[in-house]
Amino acid sequence: MTVGRLIALEGGEGSGKTTVWKRLKKDLMRSGRFLFCREPGGTEFGEEIRDILFSRQYDMLPETEFMLFMVSRLELFNKVIRPALARGRHVVTDRLDASTFVYQIYAHGLREFEELFRVVQRRYLKPIGDEDWLCPHYILLDLDPEIGLKRRQTAGDTNRFDEKEIKFHHTVRSGYKHFVARERYHTIIDASLSPDEVFKSALDVVLKLTEEGV
Repeated sequence: MTVGRLIALEGGEGSGKTTVWKRLKKDLMRSGRFLFCREPGGTEFGEEIRDILFSRQYDMLPETEFMLFMVSRLELFNKVIRPALARGRHVVTDRLDASTFVYQIYAHGLREFEELFRVVQRRYLKPIGDEDWLCPHYILLDLDPEIGLKRRQTAGDTNRFDEKEIKFHHTVRSGYKHFVARERYHTIIDASLSPDEVFKSALDVVLKLTEEGV
């Protein structure tokens, strides 16, 4: 059985991650071998959780955020990602577990939750059929937080995570580098380059991983 590749686009606020994800979706969906999803979200239940997490209506504890992200991810993996991979489709997701580790555990200082994070991670990355453990390939769009936040403000597209103090966002950047350094498969792209250059770099990585010719 040939299992598809799992590829996660990660990055701080304003890194251009979602823009790259949308362009990849536009270029690759026509092949019929890719599935695109986002975190949090990707399922009906997950999208409701997403609305809660990004709403300014709630001033929730970091611990609550952590649990909601994990619940959304379990739904997404079991109902969408794992079935697609088992059918041989490649999955490209806008954020994955790196974001939960970085934002909720690393930046908020919830280090006591890391063991729980790893336990749940082993649950959703367990092998499919005779294949080995799922190993996501993380594509990190790395950018100075000050540049990223200015981009977000200029675009007028902000949420309550953007409104955290700048120290928080610098910690997020450090957290991403810490996370991917421990992962078997990862690529870091300089997100200060032009949008076209960043997209081309990400596309090259995806095509190499999936051996697709577009």
